[in-house]
Amino acid sequence: MRIRIGCFAALVPVMMAMVGQVQADPTSFAFGTVQNYNYDDLGGFCLAASFINGATYLQNAYPSGYGNTPLSTGPASTSAAAALDFAYNGWTSPQGTAFSGYYTRVGQNGATFGDWWQTAIDWTESYAPGKTAYSGQVAGVLDGENPSTWTRGSNVADQSPTYSFLRSAATKDDFVELAVYGYNIVNGNELDVIGGHAIDLADITCSHGTYTLTYQDPNFPTSQFLSAKLSTINIDGEQFFTYDDPYTFGANAFIAAAVVESALPDPVPEPSSLVLLVIGTISFVAWRRRR
Repeated sequence: MRIRIGCFAALVPVMMAMVGQVQADPTSFAFGTVQNYNYDDLGGFCLAASFINGATYLQNAYPSGYGNTPLSTGPASTSAAAALDFAYNGWTSPQGTAFSGYYTRVGQNGATFGDWWQTAIDWTESYAPGKTAYSGQVAGVLDGENPSTWTRGSNVADQSPTYSFLRSAATKDDFVELAVYGYNIVNGNELDVIGGHAIDLADITCSHGTYTLTYQDPNFPTSQFLSAKLSTINIDGEQFFTYDDPYTFGANAFIAAAVVESALPDPVPEPSSLVLLVIGTISFVAWRRRR
């Protein structure tokens, strides 16, 4: 099985009133609110929209580290324009390096998990260099990729995303972007994949053996978080989380991959530096008193 990350841009508005959504005040969102849509007949750019929305989350969650960086806008004036740069237009970093957009990286595999991972690193290191740790769980069985060959590939596990991995990232307030695929079961036991999408993890919990996913969907980012009960499905001998997604696919969906960006702690001064800082402060106070 070889499938690619795609997007659905439009939704029927009545779907937004269905059971499973968690209402939230848009003005209090920590995530960005870039809307996915069909762009210039090229299709949607859900992965780019959800990534920029997550970059906004990092800036809101860690203002001391990311607040003064253009992580959510890049060279553009708005986050929506930044998402188009991430997706299609490409960008030139402040250091002068030119990068292709995610969907146009035909020199690599072209819109695959590896391109997603690399584009996320390229963008983040362009606009907030040295501030982020990267990790992921990516099911290479789906598209034949080998994550160990990627940049920083030792941080990526070749497997479907697990509860413990996602829960750990959620509780640490990391930015987690998920690749999901809609599917139907045909002929009794055959998996018919009907499209790919990208969403941002808000939370994942387990209560009395029931797993619940809470997420933001870039198809309607200003309206609500969504929640869904998780179950599992076996694909090519590997277990994946699956859930009912009436909003985008109108069918079941499974979680195929997760890319996590973790804010690195601010550097802590060495003990010798702390001593010099204390001596300098005391000397300054003494000088002020003498004045």
